[in-house]
Amino acid sequence: MWEIKGKWCIIEEKVGDCMDMTLKVAFDLSLLAYFDPYDQNETLKDMIQSIKEDTQLQKDYQNDAIFLSNMEQLSKIEEDAYEGFYIRDIWDDNQQSGVVLYCVETLDSIILMFRGSEIYDHIHNKTGWQDWIDNFHMYLPGPTPQQLVALQYIQKMEVDKPLYLCGHSKGGNLALFILLTCQDEIFHKIQRVYAFNAPGITNSLWEAYEQRIQEEQFQNKVLLLENEHDCVSSFFRNVKKPLYIKSQIGCNTFSQMFTNHNLGTMVWIEGQLQMVQRKSTIPIMVDKFINEFVVKQSSDRLEKMVHRANDYFYSGLPLAELYRVFIFHVSKYTSFFDDLSYEDITTLTFHDLLKNRRSKILLGHLLENTTAALNEIDMKYIIGSILENYNIFKKNKQGMMQGVIRKNNFMILDKIKGMQLRNKVKKEENL
Repeated sequence: MWEIKGKWCIIEEKVGDCMDMTLKVAFDLSLLAYFDPYDQNETLKDMIQSIKEDTQLQKDYQNDAIFLSNMEQLSKIEEDAYEGFYIRDIWDDNQQSGVVLYCVETLDSIILMFRGSEIYDHIHNKTGWQDWIDNFHMYLPGPTPQQLVALQYIQKMEVDKPLYLCGHSKGGNLALFILLTCQDEIFHKIQRVYAFNAPGITNSLWEAYEQRIQEEQFQNKVLLLENEHDCVSSFFRNVKKPLYIKSQIGCNTFSQMFTNHNLGTMVWIEGQLQMVQRKSTIPIMVDKFINEFVVKQSSDRLEKMVHRANDYFYSGLPLAELYRVFIFHVSKYTSFFDDLSYEDITTLTFHDLLKNRRSKILLGHLLENTTAALNEIDMKYIIGSILENYNIFKKNKQGMMQGVIRKNNFMILDKIKGMQLRNKVKKEENL
């Protein structure tokens, strides 16, 4: 069904017995899920044309970087190809659970397209922070409210044709969750799930559905595609090895790291996605941090983290203001920011934050707050290596990035283990 041409691109031959659900179609529909349709029962061709002609929509969101990126990608879609794709149903629960999905029907198939996470819409208040509240709830055991809403929708569907699911980011995760947890009757009707830059499955769900995950039939239905620099898809566990897609941009700044999550940064050449062999350094570091540290915290600590996140999102603040409030609260619990006034903090950017955290200040604060059991030389090595990693990342030294950062990371882990061992010995001596 799938063929790798050389090492660089994916060629799709056929999906099941239906030719209208190709990888390009799944990609386009995952993008379209971020836009609102103008009429139910219209075709996707009509929807695309209406969006392109909506000058008020473009004026309202002309300063929204995500919207502009999606519009640029939308302009490349050949709308005539979607004349036979009818929007059969719309589930828009943005004001409650945050779930938005479209049921599209063609002559030969049914397609569910799931919208990914959205930030608060401070222009028309169409969306809140429900998606992000749900995203943080993924750290708790069991399914999230959005996952249950999506599953309930498909359990009530009348599925009389081959069924395909697709989505980007959280949308891809919802599609994957449905395949993982649905009844056998629906499972056998699902031909394929296309998930773009989607977070994986949590440990609690993995343990509950491990038997299905390992089944060959399940594996054959899943296609995971990840931008080489995307970090969101590094969260939690992948049910199978993804295909890594070349990015149009680098990953040398926080802005680029954020932008790489967008669908529009995946490289297409002559209708084919261009592959790379592995993910880059930053997503690998995120993978280690999230899956080897954060998710292994105690349940009490994870619940406190989720509740704190809820406090922020329930505030209803737009993203820029929410960021300032977050930095201000962090400043109350750490000495890292004690040289900044409230006015400085409320206008701080990520660039300013990194620029102001000099190695001497950072090292001084850490040493000042560590116990005698921690070796000062070890701490200097650790902080020095962290800063060296950042400097390599910042200066875009691609040739040396992978090797040096890997070496530094091993050294950091070794020093931390050394500290932990000394602490353990000291505790045993005091017994």
